[in-house]
Amino acid sequence: MLAINLGDEKGQVIEYVRERNIRSTVLLDPDTRVGAVYQAGSIPMQVLIDREGVIRHVQVGYNPRMGEQLGAEIDRLKAN
Repeated sequence: MLAINLGDEKGQVIEYVRERNIRSTVLLDPDTRVGAVYQAGSIPMQVLIDREGVIRHVQVGYNPRMGEQLGAEIDRLKAN
């Protein structure tokens, strides 16, 4: 799993990741080009991309069941 930070300074991102014990690899998108490609108008935004690079699922916004829903979608995609 990769996370992409949109527009924040590297030092801010490092501090945020450390404080929250985030275990995902966090990539930086300082000029938000990647965010523009994926039309990330809202964060958080999860994009599941398969091995061939095809977007299979997009989940926008936060909800308390987000992790559970994302896990179920990953399981569904792995079964196909």
